Amino acid sequence: NYLGTVLRNDINLHNADKCINDMKIRTNVIMNEFRHIDTSARSKLFKSQATCFFSSELFNLDSNYIDRLMTDWRISARKVLKVDKRTYCNLIQPLIKSKDPLLLIEQRILNFFRKMLIHDNGLVKFIANFSHSNSFSYMNRNSGLAFLRNRALNNKK
Repeated sequence: NYLGTVLRNDINLHNADKCINDMKIRTNVIMNEFRHIDTSARSKLFKSQATCFFSSELFNLDSNYIDRLMTDWRISARKVLKVDKRTYCNLIQPLIKSKDPLLLIEQRILNFFRKMLIHDNGLVKFIANFSHSNSFSYMNRNSGLAFLRNRALNNKK
């Protein structure tokens, strides 16, 4: 059990539907309650309140719901920024002054996996090691994808 989520090998269990719905609801609350404040304050609220991405450590990065999450993040960010829906996607992130949401999720996955590997509980360590050595485990694939992407981004700097 991880933060109320039962850990098991069911790829459909950890989809992003709840995460996407939470982001949309929180974005709508921000826009309804704080529509008259300046854009930078709304952006800060959006980053801190609407993009929490709870349980994202358990997402499958190969799944199509990650694309849907990214699309809905851009739609919500446009709404918060009050920019036209035709604004180029690559402009949204710098305008809202936020990291790429996929990068945030990948960092969470890597931190979660690292904490499992060094955990005091032997069972947690065993599960982490088993997941890491099992090529069919999406934790294995996620940690590999996230590590490679973070490494590539760090090499660009």
